[in-house]
Amino acid sequence: MASFIPPADIRDLRELCRYRLKLTYMRTSEKNRFQNSMTVSKVRLDCVFSDPFGKSASAIMEYLIETDPDQVSDEEILNLVDRRVQASNEDILESIHGYEFIGVQRDKLNIIQLHLGQLNECIRLIDEKLEYYRQKYFRIIRHLVTMVGITDISALYILGEIGTDMSVWKDDAALSCWAGLSPANNASAGKKKSTRTGDGGHYLKPLLVQCALAAAKSTRKDPYFHCKYETLKKRRGHKKAIIAIARKMLVAIYHMIRDDADFLPVDYEDTIQNTKKTKGLNLNNVIAFLKEQGADESTIHLIETQCCGKETETTDTCSKSPVVQDAKEKQSTSGSADISQPIQESVNGSPVLISGSQQGHALNCPPKDPAVATATA
Repeated sequence: MASFIPPADIRDLRELCRYRLKLTYMRTSEKNRFQNSMTVSKVRLDCVFSDPFGKSASAIMEYLIETDPDQVSDEEILNLVDRRVQASNEDILESIHGYEFIGVQRDKLNIIQLHLGQLNECIRLIDEKLEYYRQKYFRIIRHLVTMVGITDISALYILGEIGTDMSVWKDDAALSCWAGLSPANNASAGKKKSTRTGDGGHYLKPLLVQCALAAAKSTRKDPYFHCKYETLKKRRGHKKAIIAIARKMLVAIYHMIRDDADFLPVDYEDTIQNTKKTKGLNLNNVIAFLKEQGADESTIHLIETQCCGKETETTDTCSKSPVVQDAKEKQSTSGSADISQPIQESVNGSPVLISGSQQGHALNCPPKDPAVATATA
């Protein structure tokens, strides 16, 4: 599908969601400029606070901007710190000691704070408008949030891009191709070339990639996509695995909206159970795998005979060795001889001392060529 023109209400929702996204980008840019000015002014609050724009850090920065350096008091700064902050008072004071607003940095910080407040107010107004659509499409959103990685706001963004009527799409593959999540199939003369995805979905694809990253990190709440991601990552790498998870999520969203159902994939139980069981490679697992694949009884019996026959042949060869038989006879005649004592044998006329640590190995399977054995006179 070359273009998708949604109904009027979905177009309005799309306009609000995209505008909110642009304002969020602008707010992030302003925060980066604010933090850059903090670094230039030798204010290192980001080293002691997990969020340099949190309640305590913002109060301290506002106090430093409005107060002259000569009138700054350590007690006033500590009074602005929330009691839940884990950083010590010494670290907090050390992070601001020696600060200096060079040039226009103080004015720049004031303007950025004013702009951040305006952007937050604009985003709040848009959220109030989006509340109407959240109530209108509450039933669909309730289904979408059952998938790990999808929140209320991300569900609204997705509905604003693909709409609520799935009949406009031929199938889930057409929707994935329109969103730019279908890998290319470029092969020639038996050689597979680039699998680069398309350029579509300039707003939808980054959103689904973020949701896929959140879903791939979920290991306790719902590890379904995490298991899928780990399986794909081993073969295709991180980036291709995330694109594949984003496509799986979009296909699931298509069917959830079309069928008016919650997220419940058909292979959910098998995926979760297979990851919990760590199977080693042994004869029993190989036979079980062959039975699952429908192998006949003659093939399974042949594999059992070959594997067990090698073990029996090795044991019989070791037990029939003359060196082992003589050693067993001498050990039996000695009665209660201690196994830790060395056993003296003769190999081609040369005496050999077998210590206690080597005795068990020598009794079970001696070297094929006795001349290679280490002899000590």
